[in-house]
Amino acid sequence: MVLSYIFTFLSTLVSIYTIMCFLRIIFTWIPSLSYSKAARFLAAVCDPYLNFFRRIRWLTIGNLDFSPALALCILGAGTSIFGSLARGRVFSFSRILIMIVEALWSIGQSLLTFLILTLAIRLIILLVTESRNKRNSASYSYDFNSYNRQSSGSYILEALDRSLSPIVYTIAGTFTRGTQPSFKKALIISVCTLIAAEILLIPILNLLIGAIALIPF
Repeated sequence: MVLSYIFTFLSTLVSIYTIMCFLRIIFTWIPSLSYSKAARFLAAVCDPYLNFFRRIRWLTIGNLDFSPALALCILGAGTSIFGSLARGRVFSFSRILIMIVEALWSIGQSLLTFLILTLAIRLIILLVTESRNKRNSASYSYDFNSYNRQSSGSYILEALDRSLSPIVYTIAGTFTRGTQPSFKKALIISVCTLIAAEILLIPILNLLIGAIALIPF
């Protein structure tokens, strides 16, 4: 009974800390709130934890920083584990492994889905712009290095493209070796490749979890 209360307390504590970290991330997006008392308090409490993940280089691709997502997912997994322990669940070695695999997949799938949605939205904007320019009989080039940014959108799109270009050209480059695809073509290839990868990984994950479940301890 005592352990149940302890794990319930820990689960609640981690949940509160997760909310605080989420608010800290939101405050960094709003300059007017960055120097408020609440923001300074959240920075003091949350930044040591969040900064640990910012040091992981592969979580930053271009200007896209996925470290906050990983930090929040790990806190969510901790809340789930403590909650299960509070309910009196007994964890075997195989069960712990399964939870680790599921937590890692949850993190990976969240990042992958976010990336797919970002690329898909950028592709839609690009296609809509192309259609509009064709109706206006305006010439438009989609090469990332040369297309007319003044007609294609705002500074936000330019910054987004610079963040996405290393990703999309790396993925597209595996299928177009020796040639430099246009930015639009690279986006299409990347979206299709990532969707296919996510679909294929699901049965592989299920097989892995099934194999781990066979461990008798």
